[in-house]
Amino acid sequence: MDNEKQYTEGIRIEKKREGGRLENFWYHYKWFVIGILVFSLIFGVCITQSCSQKDEDVIVLYAGPALLSATQSAQITEIMAIVMPQDLDGNGERLVGMSAYNVYSAQQIEDFLASTANAKFDTARNSEDMKAYQSYLKMGESAIYFLDPWLYESLRDDPNQPLQALTNVLAQTPQGALADGYGVRLGDTELYESYEVLKVLPPDTVICFSRPYVMGRISKEKNYLREKKMFAAIVDAPLKDE
Repeated sequence: MDNEKQYTEGIRIEKKREGGRLENFWYHYKWFVIGILVFSLIFGVCITQSCSQKDEDVIVLYAGPALLSATQSAQITEIMAIVMPQDLDGNGERLVGMSAYNVYSAQQIEDFLASTANAKFDTARNSEDMKAYQSYLKMGESAIYFLDPWLYESLRDDPNQPLQALTNVLAQTPQGALADGYGVRLGDTELYESYEVLKVLPPDTVICFSRPYVMGRISKEKNYLREKKMFAAIVDAPLKDE
């Protein structure tokens, strides 16, 4: 019996020692282990998202007084996907992205306040949206612009010449082309007449095309060519041979 007692007590002592080792390990290294687990979780989520995320064939930009809802933006991109002449990136899907900025000119703000009794206008928000729009232009993510006339004229008259002349991109003058040769009036296009969804944009919105940037998405030749093809399809004119 004494031998059996010593034997069982030995087992109990050994178990206590094992538990102590685990407790000591957790005490000294618990934050290290937690850090690894958190990093692994975040890394796994990022990998999953990056693998499932799909790149757009092209991206279009809108800036002006029209305040587009998420539903309206989605409807416009669906129309653009229909207009797209082909699957431009060859991945089996026609995907169009859209970046929209709700900005007003000083005159538009003045007209709004004058036409609405007790109206208030968030000028600070407008200034922030304008800065965001200008920053987006510099990023070089899109070459196809749908702009309110005052924004279009600002780019057209920019000494850095950020816009392409239509003759540099298209083989013939499209319907609705402006006399200055740099833009197309949206309301005069067949596209505007064919799709009611586009009526959320003012008819005097100008469609124009930018030069390639030194950085960003359209700095890559293949992406810039996709945007060229899409622009030609939107204004319904043949692309100029390179």
